[in-house]
Amino acid sequence: MGKRSIARRLNCKDHDGYFYWQITAEKLGLLNECRAWEAADNPTEKMLTAYGDKEGRHHQKLDRGSQGVRVDSVGK
Repeated sequence: MGKRSIARRLNCKDHDGYFYWQITAEKLGLLNECRAWEAADNPTEKMLTAYGDKEGRHHQKLDRGSQGVRVDSVGK
C-alpha cells in the first residue's frame, strides 16, 4: 500500500469523530506529538513524517502499525 492510499485512509473519521490518523498515531506511540498536529494544515502528513523519522521511511511498517484501525467510511 502506497503513501497516498494510507493518507487517504487516515484522513477519514470513525463513528466517534476521531480521525484515523489520530487513532493510528496513538497506537504508534506518537500521542504527545499528535495533539500539536490537530491545528496543522495537513495533520496526516505531519503524522506520516513523524513516523517516518521515528521508524524509517517504510510504508509497510506504517501499514502494519495501522492494522486494527478500522476504517468504516473510506471514500465518503
